[in-house]
This record gives sequence, C-alpha cells and structure tokens, in this order.
Amino acid sequence: MIEPLLWILGIGLVGWFALESACRLWLARRGRYYSWTPNTRIRLTLQEDVFPKLDRSTRFDVNSIGERGAEPPSAGESAWHVVAMGGSAVECYMNDQETQWPHRIQVELNRPEALATLGVRRVHVGNIGRSLMACGPLCTMLEKVLDNYERLDQLVMMVGSSDVVAWTEMGAPATFEPKTLDAHTIYRAHPLGPFTWHPVRSAFRRIFSATLRNRFKPVKRYQSVGNTVRRNRERRQSGEMVDQLPDPSAMLALYRQNLARLIELASLKADRVLVILTPWLDREVSAEESRWFWNFGLGKPQGDSKQRYLSYAATRELLGEMDRVTREVAQELDVPQVEIRSHLDLDFDTFYDELHLTPKGCEAMGALVAQAILHNVRAEARQTGGPETEAVRSAAHLRAQA
Repeated sequence: MIEPLLWILGIGLVGWFALESACRLWLARRGRYYSWTPNTRIRLTLQEDVFPKLDRSTRFDVNSIGERGAEPPSAGESAWHVVAMGGSAVECYMNDQETQWPHRIQVELNRPEALATLGVRRVHVGNIGRSLMACGPLCTMLEKVLDNYERLDQLVMMVGSSDVVAWTEMGAPATFEPKTLDAHTIYRAHPLGPFTWHPVRSAFRRIFSATLRNRFKPVKRYQSVGNTVRRNRERRQSGEMVDQLPDPSAMLALYRQNLARLIELASLKADRVLVILTPWLDREVSAEESRWFWNFGLGKPQGDSKQRYLSYAATRELLGEMDRVTREVAQELDVPQVEIRSHLDLDFDTFYDELHLTPKGCEAMGALVAQAILHNVRAEARQTGGPETEAVRSAAHLRAQA
C-alpha cells in the first residue's frame, strides 16, 4: 500500500519539477517587461475634503501592453501611436481615465482636422508614467518596455520632478548617490524571479495568475482614498520651513546625464520625441493655500520629530533649476520642447498641490501638448516641401530604414 503511494508522490514531484522548469524557461525566453501590469482595473473613491477639485470616483485601466489607456493599434492599422512617460505628474493616478492629460491629448488628436494633418484614421495615446520614477530608473524601464513596440510615431516625456523629490527625501545631500531600485519597483510586471519550488512563489503561479487576469480582467476597488495625502499635508503644516535651498548641483548633474540618455533611448523606437517642461504652481501662495502642499520634505519622517521642509520659495527655486537643465538638454540634443506653465491658470482650480493637475488643468495641458505635436508635424511638412501627410510618411520611412 505504501509503495504505490510513494510512486504517485514521486511522479507528482517529477511532474511539478518539469512544469515549473518549463515555466521558468518560458519566462526567460518570452517574458516581457511592463510599466503597468497588463489588464489591471482599479477603481478609486476619493475623499472629497482631501481632493475637492477631483472627481469623486475614478477609473485606472491598463491595456494589454501595460499602458494606461485603450487597446493599442493593431498591426497595419491606420493609426498614430503616442506614448507619454514620466513620473506621478504623467501617471495622473488620482485623475479619472478620461480626465488624465495623456487621454486629453488623444481626444484632441482624434479631431477630424488633426487626423487629416497626421494622415491616419485614429490616434492612440498610452500612458506609462509611474510615480516617483526619476530619470535613472526611467532609462532602465524604457530599455525593456520599448520591446513591446515595433515602432512609435511620438513619445512625449515630462520628467525631473521625481528627481528633485528623491533628492529632498534623502535630505538634499551635496553628494548625491540615488538609491538603486530593483526590478520589482521599476516594473509592475516582469519575467524575473526569484522563484522557489513552493507553488505560491513559483513561475507557474506567475503565468497562471497573468492568464486569469488577462481572461477575466478583475477590478480592484479602493474606498476613502486620501488618508496618506491628508497626513502628509498635516505633517508639512506642522513642520519647520527651510528658506535656504541646499546646493543641488550634484543632483542636477546626474539629472542632466540621465535625461540625455533617456532621450537617446526614446529616439531608438520613436519617430519623434517631445520634451514637456514640467508645469508647477509658480507663484507666491498664502498660508491658507499652502495647506494643500505635501511634498519636498528634507529626509524621511522620523517618529514624532518635527519634519523639515523646503519653503515654497525654495521649492520654486529648485524647480526653476530643474526646468533650466531640462531646457538645456533638449536644446543640446535638438529635441523639440514645449513650455506649458505660462499658458495655465496658476491656481487651485488647475493644480491640487504643487505639481499635480486637476481635471481642468489636464484638459488645458492635453490641448497644449496636442497643439505642439501638430505644430511639429506641420514644421516637418514645411521642411520637406510637401503636405503634412507626406512628411509623416517620409519620417516613418526613414525610421524604418535606420
């Protein structure tokens, strides 16, 4: 009686070993990297007193290739594929699926006159923005995520704010060595381990879970969202304000280097790259208005000790230095850039904190970026001496030959 059971157990173990080994081999050879886990569905209910200018209920939907947005164009479809990348100001996590500014670009570019300029039947904009992703990790992410695309018509990037936030969170050191992020932090889905032979931490479970998610697209729901932001705002209100900006030279030098690398990587797959200069609430604010702020603490909170924060005057100075470096790198690499800040209403109907946009701000920004994209396409047409559609085809043909 015992011997047959041992045989059954042995065959089962061998079968499990073979199955798990095959799954690991499949992931190693065919696994993909994604900014967001494909086919994720999230529903947020926001606290109205924390986010009074945002929609109470928001949707966050990810398509099959890890972009926030609708399904991408199919092969051979007459479509323009645009990707937006950057940190939390691109991610727009608290904004609804249809009010985030990358989606508003899509709305603007799908107007008949814009489609005629681009020479396509539809435009798709995918958002791969991720909160707190500085330029260094974004370079790592883009190296792998670009494999999901045969080509891109346009990549727009808005970066820099995550770099300065990471620097201040480390205490604004004079010598800056950013933290190394592992694959689990950089990618929401990837083929890497570590795996074990336990079913819960196995490669088989990774593949099986992804299969179920892709088939059924389950929805995750989060209620009463906003407690963390509320606590961070309260902590800043009771914190010590620092008016003197520490020397950001080391951080800015690394940002310059990583931004140049990011643009070079983007150019490998995208026919066009557009650098968006990050907008922020660039004006003096009252004490009452400052209660909506919660970023730019110097170091991580330590127990009940009083947290130090950059004053908003010092914050504006720091963001201005970031903006200067962004402009210089784009100019040095001859990449188009678009300035947004001066075209926005600098108020709390447009921003819900120092950097992040409300639906009203997203709508304005989406329109401005769409205009910049169309302007650059028309400029290509003038340079080639042909109509806009011919300029688009010519650029795509040259890209395919490269």
